[in-house]
Amino acid sequence: MHVTKLPDGLEVYVTTMGLADTRVLLSGTGTWPRMSKDASALRSAMLSQGVQPGEIIGRNLLYSDLPEHQVLHGLVRSGFSRARIEGLRPRLHDLILDLLDALPEEGEPVDVVERIAVPLPLTMICELMGVPTELRPDMRRWSAAIMTNDPAVSAPAGQAMAEAFSALIALRRKRPDEALLSALVHADVDGARLGDEQLATMLILLIVAGHETTTALIGNCLAALLHSPGAWKSLAGQHTGIGSAIAEVIRWDSPVRMTPHYLATDTIHLSADHAIPEGAVIMVNLGTAGRCRRHNGSAADLFNPFRETNAGDHVGFGHGLHFCLGNLLATTEVDLLMRVLCDRYPNSTLVGDIRQTPRARSSITNAWARLDVQLRR
Repeated sequence: MHVTKLPDGLEVYVTTMGLADTRVLLSGTGTWPRMSKDASALRSAMLSQGVQPGEIIGRNLLYSDLPEHQVLHGLVRSGFSRARIEGLRPRLHDLILDLLDALPEEGEPVDVVERIAVPLPLTMICELMGVPTELRPDMRRWSAAIMTNDPAVSAPAGQAMAEAFSALIALRRKRPDEALLSALVHADVDGARLGDEQLATMLILLIVAGHETTTALIGNCLAALLHSPGAWKSLAGQHTGIGSAIAEVIRWDSPVRMTPHYLATDTIHLSADHAIPEGAVIMVNLGTAGRCRRHNGSAADLFNPFRETNAGDHVGFGHGLHFCLGNLLATTEVDLLMRVLCDRYPNSTLVGDIRQTPRARSSITNAWARLDVQLRR
């Protein structure tokens, strides 16, 4: 554990524990006091440090405790069900082919973050929610700014996104459609409707979380598999190892660096030497859990694309009550993309030294700012 300050000046306690302890802390099932995600309490804790909370820190799935979390989860669960995601496969496949067909000539370096890793999940979540095409570039720009946690850019971006969603909420109150945004606008919660402010923060969360993690995972998969000798070619034509290779990337280079804010409801004595005081803001490092030697062996710090890794070997999508609702959508998108890319471009290579390639600015996600690849058949 260590104490640090985020770019917005917020002091946070960051846990860096093994897999089992991280799961216990996140689930609240052990002897440690349960952490809270209550938006109101978190906002008060931030304001007490002179930090203005962002628009995303509101009464949504990520910033709520039981029983409110259960109610909100029920409103959106069907939109991310296995049946719904399976039904999206044809559209997902078509979108992948469209993105690849629009790339420059074979062999020319391509920034796969800009051309594939961002537009694929962004388009899918926007279509699922019913965000108009003309708003999607703005959504991406605002989301990226929010993820920097730098108030100079994140605050106006959050406000702009909230205003855009307020306009869409008003539109869908008058003219409903079949998308998730409209369903939330007209959802009945104990005989009442969600207010505009709560709807806006729910929608901001769905857009940001609905593509940022997947964008990071796509880039991390391409970087790791293309950098590891023989890994990329071995997946071409035979797809049996793709699922475990993706899980290994999540374990070794988690797309989520740290969980967003929790609040200590009581003093948490992690060990004899490490205690988190009541009222402290906590962020849980998920990457250290994936590299836990007790669970994943002495070579846990090494990437092994041929290791039979599974979801039990990491907490890349969180754990417990706030386990990522969209994990199936994310893994489905990445799995199908990797299948198509490996088959179509089996001789692809990274461009330049991966050690000099910049990472994106974010306290939460662990993504590449850009990743240049030569896609070769």
